[in-house]
This record gives sequence, C-alpha cells and structure tokens, in this order.
Amino acid sequence: MKVLTSLGLVWILLSHSTWATEIQTSLVAEITVPNLQMVDGSIEAINQSTIKALVNAKVTAIHVDVDDYVAENTLLVELDDTEIRANLAQAVAGVNIAEAALIQAQSELKRLQDLKDSSFVSESALTAAQANKDKAFGQLQFYQAQVDESNLRLSYTKIIAPYSGVVVARHIEAGETALVGSPLLTGFSIDQNRVVAQVPQRLIEYIEDSKQIWVQQANKSWIALSDPIIAPSANKYNHTVLVRANISKQEFSMRPGSFIKVGVDIGPKKMITIPSSSVVYQGDLVAVFVKQSNGFTLRQIRVGKNHDGKLEVISGLVTGDIVATNGSSALSAPLQKTNLSGQ
Repeated sequence: MKVLTSLGLVWILLSHSTWATEIQTSLVAEITVPNLQMVDGSIEAINQSTIKALVNAKVTAIHVDVDDYVAENTLLVELDDTEIRANLAQAVAGVNIAEAALIQAQSELKRLQDLKDSSFVSESALTAAQANKDKAFGQLQFYQAQVDESNLRLSYTKIIAPYSGVVVARHIEAGETALVGSPLLTGFSIDQNRVVAQVPQRLIEYIEDSKQIWVQQANKSWIALSDPIIAPSANKYNHTVLVRANISKQEFSMRPGSFIKVGVDIGPKKMITIPSSSVVYQGDLVAVFVKQSNGFTLRQIRVGKNHDGKLEVISGLVTGDIVATNGSSALSAPLQKTNLSGQ
C-alpha cells in the first residue's frame, strides 16, 4: 500500500493482489430523478374534534384521561340524568292519559254516528264529538313527542367516542356542571392522518400539473402522494397556498403534530450517484475508492442527498468511473492504520 498527499487530497494505492478477491465494484452512472423544491410541512389528524355538552347537567363520572387510547363507542363521560328521567316519566304518563282520552272520544263519536240515522242526534253534537276526538289525538301526539325528546336528551347524558383515537385534553372535571355547548373532551384519531404544508404560489402550478407532492419518510426516503388537495385561495399575508394530502399509517409512523419535509417536483434532474456503502468517512473526509490500472485510489468527493440507497455525487467523480461498492468495509481497514494527514 502506498500513501500520497497533494493539496489536501489523499491518495492511497492498493495492489490487486492483496484486495482483488474482496472488492466489489460499481459503475458510476448518471440517473434522472425528480428535482424537488423543499417546503416545511406537518402531520395532522383528519378526525380531530372537541366533544361538547348538549344538555345542562352535572358531570357524574369521567372514564378517560389525557393520552388514553379509546376505541369507538367507548363510554367517555356520564352526566346526571335525574331531571331528564323525571321529565320522561311525566311524558309517558301523559301518553297513557291521552290514549285513554282518545279511546273514549272515539267510542263517543261512533255511538253518536250510529244514532244519526235515527234522527236522535243533532249535527252540532256530532261536530263536538269529532272535535273531542281530534283534540285527544293531538294530545297523544304531543306527549309522544315529549317522550321522544326526553329519550333523546337522556342519550346526551352518556358521551361515547365517535371514533377510535387518543384523548388530548380534558376541559371539565367530575362534580362540575356542564352547560349546553361546554367543551368536555378533545381527541383525535391516530389511524387517519394527512400532510399539510403552506406552499409558495410559484410552486402551485407544478403540483397542479403533476397532481402529486413528495414527502420524506422517517427513514429519509421519499414517497409520492397522489391527488393532493389545494386550497382555492392563497394566504394574503405570506402568499402561500395550503396543500393537503392523506397518508397511510403503514407508510408513515409519525404522530400528528410532527414536522415533515415536503417536496414539489419542478422537473427532472440529472445526477451521478454511487451506492451509499461505497463512501468512506474519516473525520471531515468524505471519499471513495476509485479503480485504477494499478489498484484503487482514495478520492475525496462531495455528496448530496440520498436517493433510495444511492448518494448524489456533487463533485469528485464522473460518469464511467468505477468505485468499490464495499469500500467502507473492505478497504477502510488499512486506512485505519495509516495517518491520512501525512504526519
């Protein structure tokens, strides 16, 4: 092995006889990738809501706390239903009274109608009997409506989860009185999320043409999201447009509120790439082993972004160069024993 330094660049020549059986190589090639303009985005829950009281009643029990996961239809809060049950009992009694009155009125009307042919009943008596029947029927409908209303109000005293999710805030405690419209709990679903980003106006036309945006996953790889929703108007203060796109839980493990990078493809971009495993890192030195006629040379390079396991090479290599694919493991051992600064 031979070590040379020149103008701050490090050159190491390794003989074929020593390393040929261990070295895998890769041809430096030019590829076409999306040219992404970056904007900041975040993850938000599609289903996020604050549950509010629909009746005036005292809170008797709260069965969940902040950060609890709850399944759909889980009982969350109970309100005092004593007054509503009393109103329901009154309405039921009214229905029973109205039904009895209706039966009596119908019987009286039928009796008078049977006597009409014998001329023993006046027309005014028949009219009054018909009016009594209609009145009894109206009272029955009134009390039946009260029963329905009381049952509905009674259902409002049991607050259940509209969907599966996580409780993020409690706005009331047991023993307090909830008024109509008072917030009780806030939560969101963690199973259905979306990406939201404020995109500059100049980039909106690219999204409209391609009908997609790019989003960086937790492992730094990029994935395209189709059919994003573009807000019909721009923000008049910063001249950006809100763009949203739904994401799946399987592809994105990030929680609502998390920061995420969003990319807008403004056209294809050509670049040369190498496998990530080819790169050798020694302090501030970023280099690869390039194949030469008499061995391998360690050449300093500048790298850019990672594209699905391949690193963009900004400078230091040209198309057609051959680099050691497993350079960081197979060829870095001698480098550890060599003073790269030439000292």
